[in-house]
Amino acid sequence: MRNLKPCPTASPSVCQLPLPWVEDPPTPSLPPPPPMLRPQEIWASLSPTLQTQVRQTILHILQEVFNDRAHS
Repeated sequence: MRNLKPCPTASPSVCQLPLPWVEDPPTPSLPPPPPMLRPQEIWASLSPTLQTQVRQTILHILQEVFNDRAHS
């Protein structure tokens, strides 16, 4: 327990004890910042199969963008 001081002028039934956050304000705890990874590190962490799937997906997206522009 914290150091409690008696209330000399009030009877014990009327005395109010100090609340913990009044004496020591809580400090907000922020989560640590996420680690910074370079794109090359992320790419290298992917399996060869997943790298191939990502390349194919990007290629399909680019083809759709260029085909849409050609028809507009």
